[in-house]
Amino acid sequence: MITLSFENKVALVTGAGSGIGLATAKAFAEAEATVVLADINENTVRTVADELVATGLVTKRLQSAAMSPTKLMWRP
Repeated sequence: MITLSFENKVALVTGAGSGIGLATAKAFAEAEATVVLADINENTVRTVADELVATGLVTKRLQSAAMSPTKLMWRP
């Protein structure tokens, strides 16, 4: 298994509310990237972000009113 570090890198993940997008966001967070989540369903992406905060992968959640869909930033 190859282990990569994305420390000091930013990953923008669309479709992060479920499926492959969610798995990709988790993988980047585990690899120490700053992850920006985007999803067409604001409630879903908020729920996902809250769950990831609870797991410790995410320490900060931001929302920009000017962005649509909702923008969430993660810092592992």
